[in-house]
Amino acid sequence: DGKQNALGFTPEDVANKQSAVSTNANHYYNAPYINSVLVARIFIASDQTTTSNAAANITGLVTATLAANKTYIVRGVIAVTSSATAAGGVRIGATLPTGATSIIFLSGRGSATTMTQEASVDGALQTTASNRIAASASDLIVSGNITTSSTAGTVQFRFASGTNLQSNSVIAARTYIEIFEKL
Repeated sequence: DGKQNALGFTPEDVANKQSAVSTNANHYYNAPYINSVLVARIFIASDQTTTSNAAANITGLVTATLAANKTYIVRGVIAVTSSATAAGGVRIGATLPTGATSIIFLSGRGSATTMTQEASVDGALQTTASNRIAASASDLIVSGNITTSSTAGTVQFRFASGTNLQSNSVIAARTYIEIFEKL
């Protein structure tokens, strides 16, 4: 049957199925490759708390080693809750490989009446805390990119209370981050 050839494309069959990146236009993928490749999907195993305004690692929210001289797309959800008296919120940032640059947007609830969208530039903690409401929960939508320099390395996400010594700020276990290599 010459119908597919007449339409100008190679039929999908086992001979041209690919599981890895290929520049051959006659190959097709068994996963959704659209200008990027999923490098990691990271979930945290349990809730984590802090009362300090000093940055602390979000245990488990660390990437595998990212290759040098590459750009990665970051997206995910950081689930934030606060105790009955924790109205100072939480700030998010990350440590990056040496020489890497980033801009990661965090969008979500700011206060009882506002939304917030703020960038964490080059890993710095957000200037304005998110979820500044006592006894509340919200999800911060994470999106942005990280570009490594000549040094490969991991990205470790971090958090801090918006106000030092406030009651617990919590990063909930439903938090996840996905990292894609931009092709």
